[in-house]
Amino acid sequence: KEKIRELTTVHDSSKYCCTRCRHHGTFMLKKFHVSCPYIFCTCELCSLNAQRRKIDKELRAYRQLHENLNCDLNLS
Repeated sequence: KEKIRELTTVHDSSKYCCTRCRHHGTFMLKKFHVSCPYIFCTCELCSLNAQRRKIDKELRAYRQLHENLNCDLNLS
């Protein structure tokens, strides 16, 4: 019980926890979490997380492209 409380307090105070582990009930800080035991998990929550990360990556690339285009247009 004591360890569970410690893990939940770490989770509450830090936003950088592994989302795959969090979906499976364990709160691991991402900083030293190199090999996630759920890296190949295909459950619904992990699949949704993978989709979200892919969409976020595409949005960042899209925004970066448009920022660069706007800068190029302003220089002309």
